[in-house]
Amino acid sequence: MKVVIHILIAATLAGCASLPPDAGFPGVQSDVADRLGQTVEWRRGDPADHDVDARIQQWLAAPISADSAVQVALLNNRTLQAEYEELGVAQADLVQAGLLKNPSFGWSRLEGGSLYKTTWGVELDFLGLLLAPSRKRIENLRYEHTRLRVTQTVLRHAMETRKAWMDAVAAAQGSEFLAQVAALTAAEAELGQRQYKAGNLGQRDALRQQAFAAETANALSTSRNNAFAMRERLARLMGIDTSRLQLPSRLPDLPAELPAFGNLDEFGLHQRLDLRMAQKEAEAMAAALHLTRDTRFINVLDLGVETEKNSGERRITGPTLRLELPVFDQGQARVSRQEAQYRQSEARLYAMAVDARSEIRESLQRLQTALANARRQQDVLVPLRRRIVEQSTLHYNGMLIGVYELLADARDQVAAVQNHIAASRDFWVALADLQMAVGGRLPEPVLPASATPDESGKTGHGGHVQ
Repeated sequence: MKVVIHILIAATLAGCASLPPDAGFPGVQSDVADRLGQTVEWRRGDPADHDVDARIQQWLAAPISADSAVQVALLNNRTLQAEYEELGVAQADLVQAGLLKNPSFGWSRLEGGSLYKTTWGVELDFLGLLLAPSRKRIENLRYEHTRLRVTQTVLRHAMETRKAWMDAVAAAQGSEFLAQVAALTAAEAELGQRQYKAGNLGQRDALRQQAFAAETANALSTSRNNAFAMRERLARLMGIDTSRLQLPSRLPDLPAELPAFGNLDEFGLHQRLDLRMAQKEAEAMAAALHLTRDTRFINVLDLGVETEKNSGERRITGPTLRLELPVFDQGQARVSRQEAQYRQSEARLYAMAVDARSEIRESLQRLQTALANARRQQDVLVPLRRRIVEQSTLHYNGMLIGVYELLADARDQVAAVQNHIAASRDFWVALADLQMAVGGRLPEPVLPASATPDESGKTGHGGHVQ
């Protein structure tokens, strides 16, 4: 009886657990700070939220940079805030794994005339008490998996916001350029009409100028629609109204060259959270397999105490034992299932490591190609197209070529500038993809600190396409 009572007391003490208020969120904050250099806050309607709103308002008071847009998204997007609640769910599951099943109590009384029989007893899941540490370890691994998954979601949202900022700024820059072109072509078309009426320009050349002006107006309309959509998408990711969003006039300048990243795939393997998630999953499967093997033949083991009293007799008390006999089910299927799941998790981890190396190499190659194309577009093609138009204008004024040739060269110049903006955007998007492929920060910054764009989007050197 003393042994049973001691077991009941120990089980009661072991079952006492409480939920921590932060649910492991500081781990998410630390991982995000290490990989992004940004902060995240779990907004729960307390006074600290007012400080967060004030910081957001400061960022939105001026044209916002890519880094600040990401920071606003991490602090303000409600989808991310909902994702943080997954930590609370996982934390509750972890605490639940440390709790024991409640003891069962039974009581009965039988009467017949002057005779009666009273019985009561208490039973405890003794097997659950023995296996509680193993189950808690498994649930702790699953909780860590959830924490990493939440952090991975934050990183992915940050990269999507950064790419959306590039798209929105590039779309606005391209739309502004086309607006200037449209105004110029409309003025030239009007001048051509006057020259045609004065007899100084042929009808076909005048019509070509009008067609070019109309085509440019259509292109401007499409570009503005695209810029509007990109702006709305960025605002959604940041969790703000579009009216509060101010963007810089142009993309950051391109770097002269990329730094030597060294063994980037090895760096990424140690930093990527999805690989750590797969590793935690494999560890949880291994622990679950070990537990299943230990409990293969014993699924139920209850210890308790029972007391009984009959009329005219003394009360008798003693321990009870309830054990499931492994006659038909000896756990073969459960062990086989766990073994298959464990092998499956190991295979997935290995495949993810192979894929991660390939993704990093592919992303790095895409970034290098994007920089080469963007630099060639900026340094070679755009200046060449500008000089061609200048020469064509001189030839047109000297009546050596017609309007058709001049308009064709003008179209090529417009396309060159648009391609330059798109190529610059592709470079910065490729950079964000590479950062995501390595799991966060790169080992070396692409831009030196002195050339990092400020809130206006300008850097310390030129290169703006006019």
